[in-house]
Amino acid sequence: MKSAFLSLIVVLSVTLASVAPHVANAASPETVATVVAIRGTVVAKNAKGIERPLALKSPILEKDTLKTGTNGRLQLLFTDNSIISLGGASEMKVAEYRWQPEQNDGALKTHIKEGTFRVMGGAITKSAPQNFKTETPTATIGIRGSMYAGTVTPTTLSVVFQGGKGIEITNPFGTVAITKPGFGTHVTLNAAPLPPVKFTEKELGDLNKQLNGNGGEKGVGPAEEKGGSQDKGKSETTSGEGTQEGTTSNGDQASGTSSSTEGSQTTTQTAPAPTNENGTTAATEPLPAPEPLPVPTSLTTTTAIKPIAIDLPPTNELASAPTFTTPAGPPSNGIYYFLGGLGGSSVHSGTTETITGDVFMAVNWHNNTIFGAVFDPVSSTSSTDKDSPVFFFGHTSGSSVNNIQIFGFGDGYNNDITAIEGSGSGLFSGSTYDFFSFNATGASYLVAGNPQSTVDSWTVQGGTQQALEEKLPTSPTGTATWQGFVVGVSEDMNAPNTNRRLFRNDSPTDFTLAVNKDSGTLSGAITTGPDLNGGEYSISNLTVGGSYGSAYIRDDLLAAILGCPSDACVGSAGLKPHGNYMVIEDPEKQWSSYFTWGYWEIAYVDPNDSTQRHIHVPGSMWLAGVPSTNSVIKNGFTGSYSGSARGSRIDAGGVLDLNGTVSLNANFTAQTINGSISFPNVATLTIGSPASITSTASSNSFVADLSGDSTSGNVKGAFFGPNANAMGGNFYSSGGGKQYLGIFGGNKQ
Repeated sequence: MKSAFLSLIVVLSVTLASVAPHVANAASPETVATVVAIRGTVVAKNAKGIERPLALKSPILEKDTLKTGTNGRLQLLFTDNSIISLGGASEMKVAEYRWQPEQNDGALKTHIKEGTFRVMGGAITKSAPQNFKTETPTATIGIRGSMYAGTVTPTTLSVVFQGGKGIEITNPFGTVAITKPGFGTHVTLNAAPLPPVKFTEKELGDLNKQLNGNGGEKGVGPAEEKGGSQDKGKSETTSGEGTQEGTTSNGDQASGTSSSTEGSQTTTQTAPAPTNENGTTAATEPLPAPEPLPVPTSLTTTTAIKPIAIDLPPTNELASAPTFTTPAGPPSNGIYYFLGGLGGSSVHSGTTETITGDVFMAVNWHNNTIFGAVFDPVSSTSSTDKDSPVFFFGHTSGSSVNNIQIFGFGDGYNNDITAIEGSGSGLFSGSTYDFFSFNATGASYLVAGNPQSTVDSWTVQGGTQQALEEKLPTSPTGTATWQGFVVGVSEDMNAPNTNRRLFRNDSPTDFTLAVNKDSGTLSGAITTGPDLNGGEYSISNLTVGGSYGSAYIRDDLLAAILGCPSDACVGSAGLKPHGNYMVIEDPEKQWSSYFTWGYWEIAYVDPNDSTQRHIHVPGSMWLAGVPSTNSVIKNGFTGSYSGSARGSRIDAGGVLDLNGTVSLNANFTAQTINGSISFPNVATLTIGSPASITSTASSNSFVADLSGDSTSGNVKGAFFGPNANAMGGNFYSSGGGKQYLGIFGGNKQ
């Protein structure tokens, strides 16, 4: 990333088409905002009536009138950090804009003729809230440091307050003030705004669909790191004029219900009775009936963060404002999913840059744990066009989360690899704990170098809202002991294509995890064999989670910080302080319900030659689950397994990332294994005799020969599930100037 917090994810999000633009500090004073997300056809007409198509990074001028097509979506970031989103078939004019941070003064007045909109106020709402107005044909919306969304026609306005201090809706016939999230009002032409009313899920769902659309699916797994790769450099995507799709982001909050009490009001003329908490129907034109909300099948937010080079005013006043009412108590069970965004700033070499991003978060209300990722808005669904998300986790106490840990990696300002770390706190609000607002601070550290120097510092604020109809009613409970396999590709940070170290463990007992689903924590250790390239040292007792921090939401949503309390986990060396963690791959990309797989990273100084080293994504992976018992072998049956394989081919040209399949036949009576690992257009590696299945008290493990593409080696694996329902492991083969290293796993057919 060119700013180092957030290069998802997060994200995670996953590698980068740059969406948020660089805008010079000396830009034309007429440039008031920038397009940071776009979908479909969107045009702007300037004050002289000249129309132009909009695309990512397009500048927006004062007096511009913006129009979206039927399937169009648009999101703008103003120079005071205000964010306005428009749905399809919408029209808005930027009637007035000024921002004078040195005088703590400004104004943003928009005219929305029709369509759907969402507004998150920036610095102007903090310094001059009286000058922040959204005008519609039936009423004007004033802001007091808040977020709100609504639908406009030539004769109606429906607007819902989403968070912050409050909004005020006024016209010549009356005024209504709303301070409770999830409440809003309906206004018809030549009539006073109705008193506050709690919006229904259908109304909120329709708003959400109109503003967000269906979007493209985005993965959340870590992406490839630059350096020493044949195909893993960043794939920068150039935005097409008026056609490139983005996704909503940058603090764009999803609508949702919140407080169960009615907001305050002041009316100057009697209005018809509204819908209230007991369900009475208001005498007003309702929002159109929505289509069902799309059900996300994976973490379909986007990847980590890109900056905009503008002077940053005071940070947004988001939903953590003290006027938020704390609910009576949190849920006691279930897993809820939240979507939202963040905004903030990073400081590098005296230059302040803006940070924006999308947020995915999951909450396990049984063990009071949160886990999520931050992403950049990226239209492509290709894994080579996404950057790694930045991840975070924490544990709740009532409505508060005071111990958020943030971690990830990104590209620094000179394409150096950086470790991103920070801490934060957050607050749940709403009658069903359906809003979550947060703030965080941290820094980015150069992975190479000892000590690791600070690249930049950053601060962000953001908010998320529960994704309607997206929840699991019951959380997992109990404890489990997982075992599994790891592979690690260690590169010299200053010469990544030479002198690599390669690691793998030999037995599933070398990688263990104690999974406590009731406390939401992980603890364990990783031990490997010696460097496969002939080095003298191994990785031993690398600590997973424990006192370093971890989070468990469900079997395919978890993460942990890695540590080395003995300072002798890599031979005689310890770890550097920054850049050590383990995360899952995207739940949508998991291979089995009987095990989980993901990635890990550590930074250290080589104990033999003092080189600065990094074991990193994508070549460094793990796989673990509950092992089968040896009673399976005693039953003496046979089984066929098929699934997936991920790995690396390493040769003089660098590292080629591999994605393929595995097919394996196990004969529990003859104690033999055969099959193949296939990487299309690269190589097929044959699994064959001699092979054995080893029965132990703790696991059913196996070792089998591996050969192909002029290489030879072996696979090491184990069976998972109560009845050998799945198998998985790692593989290594070498020869002819090539090496293959990776993991595999699949289900019994």
